[in-house]
Amino acid sequence: GQTFSTRMRLPAILREHGIPGQQCFQIIDGGLTREGGVSQVWEEVNRIKQSIISRQNGQGSVGICDGQSEDHFLGFSDVDSKIGRPASRQLKRESLKAALAASANVVIPDTAAGC
Repeated sequence: GQTFSTRMRLPAILREHGIPGQQCFQIIDGGLTREGGVSQVWEEVNRIKQSIISRQNGQGSVGICDGQSEDHFLGFSDVDSKIGRPASRQLKRESLKAALAASANVVIPDTAAGC
């Protein structure tokens, strides 16, 4: 979402502000940690979650109830706040330090979702 939209809109934004369009930017987006192949921990958490959902759905009455979110069961309701977000913040912090040390142009897309 954010990174894709940023890549699509950035050339137009640069043109609107008179900045040459052939600039190179590093996009720092914590959501990238949830992309396949990036975080082994995140992938394992999702495998466990899917395994639990599959087992619950196979047992009929133990599955997700009407009005119940799949995100709120068996300790997974806080997996993002306890595992995902701290790792994402650390990645963004280290990426920003490295980019600043290299004098790179940086874009940090944000949806203000934490508000």
